[in-house]
Amino acid sequence: YTVFEAASGREGLARLSEHEPDLIVVDIMMETGDEGYGFTQAVKYRDEYRRYRNIPVVMVSSIQETPGQRFPMAPELELIQPDAYLTKPLDIDRFVAVVHRALERSAGNEERT
Repeated sequence: YTVFEAASGREGLARLSEHEPDLIVVDIMMETGDEGYGFTQAVKYRDEYRRYRNIPVVMVSSIQETPGQRFPMAPELELIQPDAYLTKPLDIDRFVAVVHRALERSAGNEERT
């Protein structure tokens, strides 16, 4: 896989137009406590990023609880559902399998649309 990195949600959103990805892996905690949610919300719901809505999102975090339990979030953030959620430390074999499945599902959806 070719990987492009971004240190913040803002940088990640800017990179979308530079390198349209097949999959997005995002950490919940970036520059702020829940910036990964804000990034994912923008990709999935904001009109200016609508062309990226079908890109699978794999969310990772060291948070062992269900997303949203540890951090109080705005109600609209509670609607965000990544395609997969993995906790750190990552089991690399599982991570690769989740990425592979997400890419396969995404390719299957593209063929149907």
